[in-house]
Amino acid sequence: MHISLTGSIQGEILSNHAAEAILKDAAAEVVFVRCAYFMENWAMNVETIKKAGFFFTTLTPLDYALPMVSG
Repeated sequence: MHISLTGSIQGEILSNHAAEAILKDAAAEVVFVRCAYFMENWAMNVETIKKAGFFFTTLTPLDYALPMVSG
C-alpha cells in the first residue's frame, strides 16, 4: 500500500476498495476477506538482512504465525 502526500491510498488496498464497492450489494449478505499482510512489505528490509543478517520488526512474539499473500 502506498499513501501519497495528499493522504490518498493507492495499490492493492485501493483495488480491494473498488471491488468491494461494486460487489457489496451483489447478494443479501456479502463477506470480504482480506489478507493480513502482503509479502511485498518485507522488500524494504532486504538491505538490512544482507548487511546485518536480521531485520527490525514490531511483530511479536517472534514465532507469531502471520498469514501472507504474494501479489
